[in-house]
Amino acid sequence: MNNYSRISFNFGPTLLSWIEQKAPKTYDALREADTSSRSDIPGHGSAVAQAYNHMIMPLANCRDKNYSGQMGHTRF
Repeated sequence: MNNYSRISFNFGPTLLSWIEQKAPKTYDALREADTSSRSDIPGHGSAVAQAYNHMIMPLANCRDKNYSGQMGHTRF
């Protein structure tokens, strides 16, 4: 059983890139969990997108918010 299909989860881009390279079976299991959870959650899966870096989004200026959002969306 893959618990990630039953909970909301996210990983930062650095960690996820590392998992993809060093633990490809885990990476595939995470992707599968998100895909399989879509049957239980209408409109989306259990993976949650994250801003690209660790800024506090409400305190960031518009340019930085847009950039961080675009980079997060690209990696997601």
